[in-house]
Amino acid sequence: MSGFHYCIAIFIFMVLTACGSGSGSGSSSSDAVPQVKQSQTNNILGCQSEQGLPELSETLLGITGAVSYQYVPVASDPIRLDFARSEARPIRYANVEALEAGSCEVVGAAITDAQGEYKLSVPDNIAVKIRVVAFSSTPDWQIAVADNTQSGAVYAIYGESLRAEDAPIRDLHAATGWTGNGYGAARLAAPFYLLDQAMTMLDLVVDHYPSASFEPLNIFWSVKNSTQAGDDAQGNIASSKYYSGANAIYFLGLAGDNTDEFDINVVNHELAHFVVDSLGRSDGLGGRHSLTSYLEPRSAYSEGVATAIAGLVSGDNLYIDTGLPTGGGWSFGIDQPSDGLVQWHSDYGWYNEGAITELVFDLFDQNNEGMDVFSLPLSVLFTALARQKDQQSSITVYSLLAEIVAQIPTERQADLQILAGEFGINVVDDTFAVNEVNDTRLMLSDSVLPLYSIVVNNTDLSLCFDRRLRQPSSANELTGHRLVLLKVSSPIDGELIFSSELSATVYRLGEPLQTSVNGQLDLNLVVGNYVVDLFQRDPSSRCYNISFRG
Repeated sequence: MSGFHYCIAIFIFMVLTACGSGSGSGSSSSDAVPQVKQSQTNNILGCQSEQGLPELSETLLGITGAVSYQYVPVASDPIRLDFARSEARPIRYANVEALEAGSCEVVGAAITDAQGEYKLSVPDNIAVKIRVVAFSSTPDWQIAVADNTQSGAVYAIYGESLRAEDAPIRDLHAATGWTGNGYGAARLAAPFYLLDQAMTMLDLVVDHYPSASFEPLNIFWSVKNSTQAGDDAQGNIASSKYYSGANAIYFLGLAGDNTDEFDINVVNHELAHFVVDSLGRSDGLGGRHSLTSYLEPRSAYSEGVATAIAGLVSGDNLYIDTGLPTGGGWSFGIDQPSDGLVQWHSDYGWYNEGAITELVFDLFDQNNEGMDVFSLPLSVLFTALARQKDQQSSITVYSLLAEIVAQIPTERQADLQILAGEFGINVVDDTFAVNEVNDTRLMLSDSVLPLYSIVVNNTDLSLCFDRRLRQPSSANELTGHRLVLLKVSSPIDGELIFSSELSATVYRLGEPLQTSVNGQLDLNLVVGNYVVDLFQRDPSSRCYNISFRG
């Protein structure tokens, strides 16, 4: 589903913001995302060419070294980046290049190993400088970390220009630039931490699901990336976010505003969106959301499962957004409240991302408590994500649970039903959730249930909407959407007729086929099931007649 982007960010009191296509926050189309290609001399920061270089010698000399970046952990009391506990970590599996002094010509190249060590050969008659690029390409992934405010130029660090015989060992280190009370030097560590964390997540996925396949991932970070909405290329990205159509992630980095680059579960949340899209599919709409929001089921699932994966990969059940480097952020517990953390939503259900986060985390974490008697292997989760790709329903918590049920022993299914029920989710074996009865504590009843209203040829249907919980500027709230399952038993030419106060989009296997805002859709459909999303553009409490003629 190209063009949608998700983000997790910056507001106190546990408010998250996700940016949906056309929302006005950042670019509304994946076409605006810079295209980052494999390490190229004209697309790497810090490269300047000169003329009149000597002819290269055929005699080669070796250069070895180790490269690292400065990692900064987050602290929870008070919430901040804990620079006092920073440590050097290896820059793994990254491109290392020897450049002829005064040029961008690569005269030797290597890839670092798991310890950040490299070895390469260069001509003996010239001075060279070593460059380490924030780019990694292996049989399992291709990841680049680039500056969106510099036309997508890839980050790199450089050593001094020296002859190989004079300096056969070249170690490089990417520092944070932190001076004790602010950033006083180049913030070189951030891109390499983002690269490292992306590799950590993708490597874990491949370990548990070897058939995983990933498109090239572009990560954009800049010291100019702010919470102001506008042009991504100017750094006005609004929040950290993921563009599904472009396999691109943006992270905040403006000091004095909000810096996300070392907030591990913020980083992992956006990476998890990429993983979910890569393995299977996500039908979430993006848009604004918070931990107490009532979201339509596709968006609630998309955000909730991403946060659960973030915690499972990091091993940290405390989600922390530090805000400023010195503090002012917020946190919440991913696990059930029995771990000593505060429960942060009083109306759990399939419409709440927090409920889905906790349920998925409980199913796969190693800490069992209360009704949680599960510590399923991550292979079950990643297999379930992959199997959702061809679901005829929309992708919601119900489609995930149905694929988990298919992988666990029959005798465990009752336990899963009990655990899901603790979070207000009452169906675990039906992707269409026909028997779901949770209509929220507000008892919205026929404004939210059934999740899918079934329509066949030549039938009429009444669908109701409720203006409660609605905000005019948001398009992903629970009571603004109604889903219809259109069952086509033979090829037809038909039409869907509805109020002009609604917009309608027809999906098959998650792909949008047609959209209309004028009260009618002309349909040419083959046999199969289709999902129609009817959205009430202006909030009001009323019912509408829907007709399908074929």
